[in-house]
Amino acid sequence: MGLFSRIKELFAGSKTKRLNEENYYESQYGAPQNKELKLPYIIMLPDNKSIMITSLDYNNVIMHANGEKTDVIVAKMLEIQENSEATRNSETHIAFEVTQGMPIDQAILSKIGTYYLRELKNKDRNTDCMYLGRISENPYAEINWHNKSDVIEEYINTKVAPKLNEEKRRKQEKQIMEQQTVESRVASEHDKYVARLQTKQQMYRAQKDEIKMARIDNPYLRQVEPNYVIDGKTYSDYNGIDMTNGDILKIRKLNKVGKDANNIYLYTGYISTTPNEYDPEVLSKTARPMGRAVCFASDRKIEEILQSNDIGDLKTLLTALSLPSNEKNEALEYIGRINRSNMIDTDLNNATEPIKSTVAKLKEEFREEQERESQRRGSR
Repeated sequence: MGLFSRIKELFAGSKTKRLNEENYYESQYGAPQNKELKLPYIIMLPDNKSIMITSLDYNNVIMHANGEKTDVIVAKMLEIQENSEATRNSETHIAFEVTQGMPIDQAILSKIGTYYLRELKNKDRNTDCMYLGRISENPYAEINWHNKSDVIEEYINTKVAPKLNEEKRRKQEKQIMEQQTVESRVASEHDKYVARLQTKQQMYRAQKDEIKMARIDNPYLRQVEPNYVIDGKTYSDYNGIDMTNGDILKIRKLNKVGKDANNIYLYTGYISTTPNEYDPEVLSKTARPMGRAVCFASDRKIEEILQSNDIGDLKTLLTALSLPSNEKNEALEYIGRINRSNMIDTDLNNATEPIKSTVAKLKEEFREEQERESQRRGSR
């Protein structure tokens, strides 16, 4: 018996109704935990890109050797660039595996962005139907970088993707024939389709702007997890609000370097921003975090500022972390000093001599580390 004959026996067609923008998902195994989840579902990616999941189809059920059953789901999606309009030609497909009967809720869909970014770097990916692997329904589970099955990937590449490609080809041929006979009607329907997508995009952008303004009005800075120690240095990770645009401010590997005789504290860390708090992020305690490396001085410890009852203290700290640096293209950017009057001085020349000399040493250390990292990448 050949490989595909065995696969055929493993897979049993299990059609369920299609999910679309007009209804909620309700599988034969019960309603999902997140009953408010509604398609289309937008997943934000870096560089102002996003993907819009427009439908989910349960095409097959697979029986594993241990008796477990899983659903192989094919999702139709649109690739969208910020400030660009979605078009029908940008439709494509992805496939992933979940525990059988598990409702597709935000916990699962939010992980698709991370796996999607991984597969974009895979030169051997199938562009007709990109296979993402098995996705855990546990919202607290770590990302599994070895979640792909060779058997399922081969089945998708040789059976599912060609079928989708053939359907796409037939659809295109039908569209050409319709255009030749009823061109005006087809054009009208297409315009309505695009208009609906554009309306949804405009509504989403308006909602996003409203959310960002609310964040600026009610800012926060929260520690993501307990402090951790690497090579004798204690680090902290924080999420806060970018006071310039309402994005999520991510401060990673924040380290209190020390203080001078005047009790002015010096910190280093890495700063990046993202539109949503739960956008995909690859966390590593050892690798260099995303974003720009910065250092800053403060007349108070971060913990003291966070415990303050004065919201002005928090806003000043977030503003200092949000402002662009005057030191572009530096391995380590000095972004300023925050004094007890909540004033921000961005000029390093106004700092105390111990602070200036320490910053100079740190800049050299970060520059050397940056060069070593460049050499490691070049040797791969």
